[in-house]
Amino acid sequence: MCTVDVSRSPLTGFPDRFLPWAAAPVMPRWPNRVSKQEDLYTIEKKNCASRPRLRSRSRAKCRDEVHAVSLRSLPRAKVWESEGLPRSRPTPVESGLGFRTSPVRVEAWRETPPRASPFDGTEFLAKPKDHLRLLSKDLAASPERWVARLVVPTKQHAKLWPTQEEELAKRCLFNGWQGSVYDVDAMGKDGRWRKAIMKLPPEGRLALKDAMTYRWPSSETMAADDQLWLRSPCAEDAPYFFLCNRSLGTQVLEVRGRAEAASLRMSEFDGSDRQKWMVDGESRLTSKLDASTSSSCSRVKYCIDVIGARDENGASVCAYAANGGWNQRWDMEVVDKASSIELVRIVSKMAGQRLLTVENGDQMRKDMIMEICYLSRWCHLEQGLVQLQKVVWNHGVPEAIVEERLGKQLGKGTGSDDKACILQDIRQGLAFYSPRAAARSLLAVAQVLRRIHRDGFVYNDLHDGNILRRLDMDSYKVIDLGSVTRAGRWAPELGEAYDSRWSQNRDWRAFALAFLELIWGRQLDMWRLVGTNSSGECRWSSPFEVYALTLPEDVEAMLVVTAIDWAQMQRLRLLLLALFAYRVDDDDVCRKLWDLTVCQW
Repeated sequence: MCTVDVSRSPLTGFPDRFLPWAAAPVMPRWPNRVSKQEDLYTIEKKNCASRPRLRSRSRAKCRDEVHAVSLRSLPRAKVWESEGLPRSRPTPVESGLGFRTSPVRVEAWRETPPRASPFDGTEFLAKPKDHLRLLSKDLAASPERWVARLVVPTKQHAKLWPTQEEELAKRCLFNGWQGSVYDVDAMGKDGRWRKAIMKLPPEGRLALKDAMTYRWPSSETMAADDQLWLRSPCAEDAPYFFLCNRSLGTQVLEVRGRAEAASLRMSEFDGSDRQKWMVDGESRLTSKLDASTSSSCSRVKYCIDVIGARDENGASVCAYAANGGWNQRWDMEVVDKASSIELVRIVSKMAGQRLLTVENGDQMRKDMIMEICYLSRWCHLEQGLVQLQKVVWNHGVPEAIVEERLGKQLGKGTGSDDKACILQDIRQGLAFYSPRAAARSLLAVAQVLRRIHRDGFVYNDLHDGNILRRLDMDSYKVIDLGSVTRAGRWAPELGEAYDSRWSQNRDWRAFALAFLELIWGRQLDMWRLVGTNSSGECRWSSPFEVYALTLPEDVEAMLVVTAIDWAQMQRLRLLLLALFAYRVDDDDVCRKLWDLTVCQW
């Protein structure tokens, strides 16, 4: 396939805008054409009759007559009406960008109503607003006014499809220690299905842990929540009961698998036998589910079992066929009771008397809530940040975060070398970015960093895997704010020299690498130019040396072999000097990016 370069198109006065069609239903288009999904529409200044009209002329002809206004200032229905488009049926352009109208999905969504959890409404579970107040003390303002309009209690209320575990497994895009990401369909206010992304928290691992100090009664969140369990009787199947952990809200303990040794996990309530438990005569926590053993003549129940009878901190647990060992015996220590629900601690009867614990459950909750706070605070202010659409949140950890669907990653990130990304398309000759086009595409990302730094925070995890291309235009957005911290976060650990200046510089060094990767189409070694948190051996991340106005040797060598005109080279060099300065000025970087964007040939 031949390389297409529209950077010297005679049809536009704004060259250098090549759209690599990385996302499969997006089609290439000329830079002076504005898609129906683009975030800009124009209003004529001369006859300003408040009638929105999509731009249909070239920028050169209407430069003095129009000005850009955010599309979010008017409902999308108004734009449809102005275009004369029917609201009941999407156009081919809209269909290519993710609009879907499927009666099958609608019926499937309506036929799966959520089952009410027996733990809903109990006073033992903290409310979402309590978590926001307690965990968002680092924010300058309360995030409630940003998050409240996005919170729904269940996935059913979020109007997502699919929600069944088997169907979601087929749509998994990523599964790691930070959680899982799925490609789903979300119903909009207009009744149409659109592409979206659903992020789920990581599964809580169960282990045996030393007892932590706690205070009760308390409506606050605390690390000891990982060891506090709620027990609710099963009304139609006595003496069985359901167990949920206070740090994970209404998720209940269940057996996963049917082998002789099965795993335990926290999952959504469905009332099945694998979620029902009882304490038998030998103090074993027994499941209603029968274990599959080599002897088919006898029925053996699953019990909560400490693997290998290891009486030590951090020992793993599983569901195992009952055998009468001490590693299967537990005490239910009642902390409090309200109506039929009891707050208990599950204590092992082995010598150490350690507690059944959801490992890092409280930390997972804090990380996810803080990410929601950051997203809801900044996504409506910056176009370069992924848009937060819905938050499924009833108690404990938010059950799901729904975000807009984006295209390919800029680079492989933390994935394998054959990861599909924009850099791979560039190497294969399917896309090309000049310095000017790269500056235009990444300008929105730079503005996100400037906004985060102005508010006293740092992104702290910027790499080419967290920068994704939009589906509707050649521009990039930032995802995953789970690592955002205060700008001076590392000073107490690494020393006073590692202050906010050093932390903000690392963000800009990482941005510089993404910018250079787009131009040269090569994967660069991030740590050589950014440095690590634990050491300052990288000259360009060192807080101690005030170096001259020079560029790293690797970058200087790349500039020598770059074939661009003299004017563009001078502005590119000025931009890189600003990005690798000892004290990076956020406004200066954004200004130089813009200067490179409007540079004339």
